[in-house]
Amino acid sequence: MFKAKPTFIQRILIISVLCMLLECLAIAVFAQAPKRKNKLSEAQQTKAEMFFYEGLRLKAISDYSTAIINFEKTIAIDPNQAAAYYELSQMHLNLKNPAAALPYAIQANKFDPKNEWYLMAAAEASEKLSEYKMAEKYYQQLVKLKPTQVENYFSVANMQLAQKKYKKSLRTYNELSKQLGITEEIAIQKEKIWLKLNKVNNAAAEIQTLINRYPKEPKYYLLLADIFSANNNSDKAFAIYQKVLQLDSNNGYAQLELAEYYRIKKEESQAMRYLYSAFQNPQINIDHKVRILAPYFSVIGKQSQRKRALELASFLIVAHPAEAKAFAIYADLLYQDKQLDSAKKIYLQTIALDKSVFAVWQNLLLLQAETQDYNGLLKSSNQAIELFPNQNFVFYLNAAAKYQAKDFEAAALAYKQALAITFDNKEMQAQIYSGLGDVYNELKQYAQSDSFYNASLALKPDEVFVLNNYAYYLALRKEQLPKATQMAKKANELQPNNASFEDTYAWVLFKMGNYEQALIWIELALSHSETQTATLMEHYGDILYFLTKKDSAVQAIEKWKAAKTLGAGSEQLSEKIKEGKWIE
Repeated sequence: MFKAKPTFIQRILIISVLCMLLECLAIAVFAQAPKRKNKLSEAQQTKAEMFFYEGLRLKAISDYSTAIINFEKTIAIDPNQAAAYYELSQMHLNLKNPAAALPYAIQANKFDPKNEWYLMAAAEASEKLSEYKMAEKYYQQLVKLKPTQVENYFSVANMQLAQKKYKKSLRTYNELSKQLGITEEIAIQKEKIWLKLNKVNNAAAEIQTLINRYPKEPKYYLLLADIFSANNNSDKAFAIYQKVLQLDSNNGYAQLELAEYYRIKKEESQAMRYLYSAFQNPQINIDHKVRILAPYFSVIGKQSQRKRALELASFLIVAHPAEAKAFAIYADLLYQDKQLDSAKKIYLQTIALDKSVFAVWQNLLLLQAETQDYNGLLKSSNQAIELFPNQNFVFYLNAAAKYQAKDFEAAALAYKQALAITFDNKEMQAQIYSGLGDVYNELKQYAQSDSFYNASLALKPDEVFVLNNYAYYLALRKEQLPKATQMAKKANELQPNNASFEDTYAWVLFKMGNYEQALIWIELALSHSETQTATLMEHYGDILYFLTKKDSAVQAIEKWKAAKTLGAGSEQLSEKIKEGKWIE
């Protein structure tokens, strides 16, 4: 005869019952119910057990809130049930509510004061509430109950430290040492306590016990040296750091400390010898090195300090070749030192290691713009747009790169994308409007160009480059010449002795027919220009042509020929020379 197989639901019920039985066995070990004055009836006993087991089931599936309800129903029927109080404390601790957990744990302890689980619950809840005195009492009871469980001694000592009972904490660690002997954890804890008590020699003695036991372990010597160094006994510390290097010649922290020792002694060459060794040492955390390097950024203007900072930063990328941070710092220092091509190369290596840091991209893009590396700027800004689609600065420089590539439609789109994500930043908005003015001028959509230039000046009326460019383009078109004159004049007032601005003003005056004043300003431009340009020289010839009579062509042709040797000049330049007259 075959036995019927259990259904899926039946299997689940069997597993649930087994789980509950296991929970009951665990509870039985530590939750012997105390003798009651009033015995429960069989029905009450059954009902209390039903709520208790349901609470355990809900606990097993992490439904703590509903489990609490069942355990509370348990103690409502059977107020002497210690295990239910314990479970309530655990549920509230699981729900991060130690204030609610503590009363239940205390009640469980009252029923069964020698139950280690109940003691642990009360200790844990009171510790979480910063009731360190109460927590110490419960941990002390655990020590008495389980004198061989060393973790309870540590807990007692921690609670005593939290109450600043330093001497009591020392006694607790001494008791623990009787069981464990000399250990690193105990010795270091005692060292810290002695230092809080200003007992430097006692603190040193604790670390010395570790050195005596482990005479070839450098880290204990370093701890001892740090004690002396922190307490104005640098000579003792110095001797110990040297001992560390005898044990481990490549110990980076000893190298750093010796560098600092010699720096204080003003023995610069020795200090730098150890510092250079430390920076080339990959054992030392890069952040530690960065903190040492940080002050050099504030004195970068000094040649000697700048050279030293660059040397140290160059060691970083050798010691930490996988750390983008190392490359970024080196690139920043190169940038400050005006080593622009080298800085650009290192920034590119930085983003190859880590593309997530916007500040690195920002510096790279600025550097590419500054060095007029427009191909590089276009490539980098396209990449940066994908990574940082909400950064208007990236779209702005992307537009500038496209403008230089004469892709004016794409440049206009990029400028507009920059504008769409620029909020409450008038400076940036003005620059974007200016860029759009330049783009639409190139597209010969002059009405739009003028509109954007006007929008830029409405936000920043004194933006000299917009005043200059707008005036020059109006002069080329022979439109709104009085307005162009005012703008060109204002640009020169705001930034005098600028050859480009003086040339623009001369050109506007020329277009107005004011040749005498135009001559004054073009000669000023020539005197202030670092290099003579084809545009300047051609404009000079144009103005001279209209200023003289019979010999006008001779002087003008001379300047036009000079312009031709300097560069391309205007489309009409060759024809002017050939015909010997001004051609618009």
